[in-house]
Amino acid sequence: MKLGMADNKRLERTGRSRPLSRPAIIYGATIRPATFKVVLNRIDITSSFMPSPGTSETVEIPLSPGQRNVLVFTVDGELSTGRVATDRDRLTFVVP
Repeated sequence: MKLGMADNKRLERTGRSRPLSRPAIIYGATIRPATFKVVLNRIDITSSFMPSPGTSETVEIPLSPGQRNVLVFTVDGELSTGRVATDRDRLTFVVP
């Protein structure tokens, strides 16, 4: 697996602030960091992440209330066969 996520559906609210998601991203050992991209509701938020092979991180992502929030992750990585493949993951949050 090149890209994984843990605890990715939990939403948090603090006071009157915007709801947050804090997904834990697990980067596989063979990812190519330069190809990593994250888009939230068609807006590139890649700069909020620091992908590095074989590591993980948790990032706060503010979500928009009253709408569907779609988070799309993509990254290229090398398979055990030596071929390169693209991993895409999509998370959808419906925030009341």
